[in-house]
Amino acid sequence: MEPDIKNKIEISDYDALLAKLWNRPEGRGIDFKAPFILSKEQKKQMYGLVKDVLAMANTEGGGNIIIGKDNSGKAVACSQEVLDSFDVTKLHAQVKRYGRPEPKFSVSRVISPEGTAAILICVEEFEEHVIICAENAHDEFNKLVLQSGDIYIRSITGSASSERILSEQDMRSLIRRSILKSGYH
Repeated sequence: MEPDIKNKIEISDYDALLAKLWNRPEGRGIDFKAPFILSKEQKKQMYGLVKDVLAMANTEGGGNIIIGKDNSGKAVACSQEVLDSFDVTKLHAQVKRYGRPEPKFSVSRVISPEGTAAILICVEEFEEHVIICAENAHDEFNKLVLQSGDIYIRSITGSASSERILSEQDMRSLIRRSILKSGYH
Protein backbone atom coordinates (compact mmCIF):
# COMPACT_ATOMS: atom_id res chain seq x y z
CA MET A 1 0.00 0.00 0.00
CA GLU A 2 1.36 3.40 -0.98
CA PRO A 3 1.81 5.87 1.86
CA ASP A 4 -0.24 9.04 1.84
CA ILE A 5 2.55 11.60 1.83
CA LYS A 6 1.00 14.11 -0.56
CA ASN A 7 -0.32 16.08 2.41
CA LYS A 8 3.09 16.03 4.11
CA ILE A 9 5.11 17.12 1.09
CA GLU A 10 4.45 20.22 -0.92
CA ILE A 11 5.34 20.42 -4.58
CA SER A 12 8.92 21.63 -4.68
CA ASP A 13 11.79 22.23 -7.01
CA TYR A 14 12.78 18.64 -6.29
CA ASP A 15 9.43 17.41 -7.60
CA ALA A 16 10.01 19.45 -10.77
CA LEU A 17 13.53 18.02 -11.11
CA LEU A 18 12.18 14.49 -10.64
CA ALA A 19 9.60 15.12 -13.36
CA LYS A 20 12.40 16.11 -15.76
CA LEU A 21 14.49 13.04 -14.89
CA TRP A 22 11.70 10.47 -14.60
CA ASN A 23 11.52 9.31 -18.24
CA ARG A 24 15.23 9.50 -18.98
CA PRO A 25 17.22 6.27 -19.12
CA GLU A 26 19.79 5.40 -16.48
CA GLY A 27 23.13 6.92 -17.33
CA ARG A 28 26.18 8.66 -15.93
CA GLY A 29 24.11 11.19 -14.01
CA ILE A 30 20.98 9.16 -13.22
CA ASP A 31 20.58 5.97 -11.23
CA PHE A 32 17.28 4.25 -10.43
CA LYS A 33 16.73 1.97 -7.46
CA ALA A 34 13.77 -0.05 -6.28
CA PRO A 35 12.74 0.94 -2.75
CA PHE A 36 14.64 -0.59 0.15
CA ILE A 37 14.92 0.05 3.86
CA LEU A 38 18.14 1.90 4.62
CA SER A 39 19.59 0.01 7.58
CA LYS A 40 22.76 -1.64 8.78
CA GLU A 41 21.05 -5.01 8.27
CA GLN A 42 20.68 -4.27 4.54
CA LYS A 43 24.41 -3.79 4.02
CA LYS A 44 24.50 -4.55 0.29
CA GLN A 45 21.91 -1.86 -0.49
CA MET A 46 23.29 0.65 2.03
CA TYR A 47 26.92 0.34 0.90
CA GLY A 48 25.80 0.25 -2.73
CA LEU A 49 24.04 3.57 -2.19
CA VAL A 50 27.15 5.02 -0.50
CA LYS A 51 29.20 3.84 -3.50
CA ASP A 52 26.73 5.55 -5.87
CA VAL A 53 27.02 8.83 -3.94
CA LEU A 54 30.84 8.67 -4.00
CA ALA A 55 30.81 7.84 -7.73
CA MET A 56 28.39 10.61 -8.67
CA ALA A 57 30.39 13.13 -6.65
CA ASN A 58 33.38 12.23 -8.86
CA THR A 59 31.31 12.39 -12.06
CA GLU A 60 31.29 15.58 -14.10
CA GLY A 61 28.14 17.48 -13.18
CA GLY A 62 27.31 15.19 -10.24
CA GLY A 63 24.15 13.15 -10.48
CA ASN A 64 20.78 12.04 -9.15
CA ILE A 65 19.71 8.81 -7.51
CA ILE A 66 15.98 8.05 -7.67
CA ILE A 67 14.63 5.51 -5.23
CA GLY A 68 11.18 4.46 -6.33
CA LYS A 69 11.79 3.27 -9.87
CA ASP A 70 13.36 -0.06 -10.70
CA ASN A 71 15.96 -0.70 -13.41
CA SER A 72 13.26 -1.76 -15.87
CA GLY A 73 11.71 1.70 -15.57
CA LYS A 74 8.67 0.70 -13.54
CA ALA A 75 7.51 3.02 -10.75
CA VAL A 76 7.59 1.26 -7.38
CA ALA A 77 6.18 3.37 -4.55
CA CYS A 78 8.27 3.85 -1.43
CA SER A 79 6.36 2.73 1.66
CA GLN A 80 6.23 4.91 4.74
CA GLU A 81 8.75 2.53 6.35
CA VAL A 82 11.18 3.07 3.46
CA LEU A 83 10.67 6.85 3.56
CA ASP A 84 11.25 6.93 7.32
CA SER A 85 14.43 4.82 7.02
CA PHE A 86 16.11 7.45 4.84
CA ASP A 87 17.09 9.62 7.77
CA VAL A 88 19.25 12.38 6.31
CA THR A 89 21.56 12.55 9.33
CA LYS A 90 22.24 8.80 9.31
CA LEU A 91 22.83 8.72 5.56
CA HIS A 92 25.22 11.68 5.76
CA ALA A 93 27.08 9.91 8.59
CA GLN A 94 27.51 6.77 6.48
CA VAL A 95 28.69 8.70 3.43
CA LYS A 96 31.06 10.80 5.55
CA ARG A 97 32.50 7.64 7.09
CA TYR A 98 33.41 6.20 3.69
CA GLY A 99 34.10 9.26 1.50
CA ARG A 100 36.88 11.83 1.92
CA PRO A 101 36.45 14.69 1.54
CA GLU A 102 32.77 14.39 2.38
CA PRO A 103 30.57 14.56 -0.72
CA LYS A 104 27.77 17.12 -0.77
CA PHE A 105 24.28 15.82 -1.42
CA SER A 106 20.65 16.35 -0.49
CA VAL A 107 17.87 13.86 0.22
CA SER A 108 14.24 14.73 -0.53
CA ARG A 109 10.93 12.95 -0.36
CA VAL A 110 9.16 13.56 -3.65
CA ILE A 111 6.10 12.56 -5.64
CA SER A 112 6.80 10.95 -9.00
CA PRO A 113 4.94 12.02 -12.16
CA GLU A 114 2.98 8.77 -11.71
CA GLY A 115 1.84 9.88 -8.24
CA THR A 116 4.01 7.45 -6.27
CA ALA A 117 6.19 8.31 -3.28
CA ALA A 118 9.89 8.40 -4.11
CA ILE A 119 13.21 9.61 -2.74
CA LEU A 120 15.51 11.88 -4.74
CA ILE A 121 19.17 12.14 -3.80
CA CYS A 122 20.95 15.00 -5.60
CA VAL A 123 24.74 14.64 -5.52
CA GLU A 124 27.01 17.59 -6.27
CA GLU A 125 30.24 17.17 -8.20
CA PHE A 126 33.32 17.45 -5.97
CA GLU A 127 34.41 21.04 -5.32
CA GLU A 128 38.19 20.76 -5.46
CA HIS A 129 39.47 17.36 -4.39
CA VAL A 130 38.42 13.99 -5.79
CA ILE A 131 36.37 11.86 -3.38
CA ILE A 132 38.33 8.81 -2.22
CA CYS A 133 36.93 5.82 -0.35
CA ALA A 134 38.34 5.95 3.19
CA GLU A 135 37.33 2.59 4.63
CA ASN A 136 36.49 -0.97 3.55
CA ALA A 137 32.87 -2.16 3.78
CA HIS A 138 31.54 -5.69 3.31
CA ASP A 139 27.98 -6.79 2.64
CA GLU A 140 26.09 -9.38 4.68
CA PHE A 141 27.81 -12.15 2.68
CA ASN A 142 31.26 -10.71 3.49
CA LYS A 143 31.72 -9.52 -0.12
CA LEU A 144 33.80 -6.35 -0.39
CA VAL A 145 31.57 -3.50 -1.62
CA LEU A 146 33.74 -0.48 -0.78
CA GLN A 147 37.53 -0.57 -0.71
CA SER A 148 39.73 1.93 1.06
CA GLY A 149 41.81 3.96 -1.40
CA ASP A 150 39.51 3.34 -4.36
CA ILE A 151 38.03 6.13 -6.45
CA TYR A 152 34.53 5.43 -7.78
CA ILE A 153 32.98 7.04 -10.84
CA ARG A 154 30.16 6.73 -13.32
CA SER A 155 32.36 5.90 -16.30
CA ILE A 156 32.43 7.80 -19.58
CA THR A 157 33.70 4.65 -21.28
CA GLY A 158 31.62 1.93 -19.62
CA SER A 159 28.15 1.11 -18.40
CA ALA A 160 25.88 3.30 -16.32
CA SER A 161 27.04 1.88 -13.01
CA SER A 162 29.19 3.01 -10.13
CA GLU A 163 32.56 1.33 -10.40
CA ARG A 164 36.21 1.69 -9.43
CA ILE A 165 38.03 3.93 -11.85
CA LEU A 166 39.76 1.58 -14.26
CA SER A 167 40.35 3.26 -17.60
CA GLU A 168 43.11 5.68 -18.47
CA GLN A 169 40.56 7.96 -20.14
CA ASP A 170 38.39 8.15 -17.01
CA MET A 171 41.42 8.78 -14.78
CA ARG A 172 42.78 11.54 -17.04
CA SER A 173 39.37 13.23 -17.16
CA LEU A 174 39.09 13.13 -13.37
CA ILE A 175 42.63 14.47 -12.83
CA ARG A 176 42.06 17.25 -15.37
CA ARG A 177 38.87 18.38 -13.64
CA SER A 178 40.52 18.27 -10.22
CA ILE A 179 43.46 20.37 -11.43
CA LEU A 180 41.14 22.93 -13.01
CA LYS A 181 38.99 23.14 -9.87
CA SER A 182 41.99 23.54 -7.57
CA GLY A 183 43.44 26.40 -9.62
CA TYR A 184 46.78 24.69 -10.33
CA HIS A 185 46.64 25.11 -14.09
